[in-house]
Amino acid sequence: MLVPHPVDLLIRTSNEYRLSNFMLLQVRYGLIEIEKNFWPAFNLLMLARILLKYNYFYNEIKYRKIGLPHPEKQE
Repeated sequence: MLVPHPVDLLIRTSNEYRLSNFMLLQVRYGLIEIEKNFWPAFNLLMLARILLKYNYFYNEIKYRKIGLPHPEKQE
């Protein structure tokens, strides 16, 4: 079975939680962000907020894989 490239970030607008069956394999290790606004109302500020959240999520996973504490969480 041919599996397409994985998706790192999926943004779903209009508060829809369902995904198609083929998307489940692609986003299994990615971040799924559900946005309450409809697509025409989706703006650059919302995208920036989601990208910052994704950046934090990606760094957290990266540090967990190599077994180091996250530098932002050190006391």
